[in-house]
Amino acid sequence: MGNGWTLQEGTSGGRSAVRVLRFDRTHLQRHMCVSAASLLQAEYPGIPQTDRCSYPRLADELKLAGLPMEDRVELFGRMVFNAVCGNDDDHVRNHAIVYRSDERRWRLAPAFDVVPNPVETPTRLYMQLALGRFDISREAVLADAHRFGFAGPVDAADYLDALLGRIAASFAMATQCLDPAWKKILHERLSQNLAVLGRRSAV
Repeated sequence: MGNGWTLQEGTSGGRSAVRVLRFDRTHLQRHMCVSAASLLQAEYPGIPQTDRCSYPRLADELKLAGLPMEDRVELFGRMVFNAVCGNDDDHVRNHAIVYRSDERRWRLAPAFDVVPNPVETPTRLYMQLALGRFDISREAVLADAHRFGFAGPVDAADYLDALLGRIAASFAMATQCLDPAWKKILHERLSQNLAVLGRRSAV
């Protein structure tokens, strides 16, 4: 998901460091950014889980700001990924748009601050997946899928299932840098949430 660059490097003390390429500047040039908090006129920190904190509403704002449909589909994918990996720290200051001067338009910023809950497997996200729905479920994910640009329910469901397949297939590569305990936690979590969001859960 997204197009940011993140590198993990070892250090002499046996610890590791993470280097992240900033998306809001190129060399010395700064790029304008607007957080989802501003787009949705939502406060964070503030009263948690309000109607303003919503993926479908954010998709609407992306459309109003002139972002291409592919960015709304990307946002849908990030919502799904957050649900699968248990990132319930998906609040409105962890999403943003950035102005691309070469394109002369706003684009969805690369994903950042994606932090799976290290203590327990969440059953809800911070932001609504659909109107009034914070629960991690296939029904909630697909309920407002048309607002992300999908032509219909079948297209959205097909995209969801293909995405779940890609997430499952990339697990081994994505977890190479994790210690065995963390890898075990995420393996169990992905197995559980892939089943919850897959077609069988709707039967």
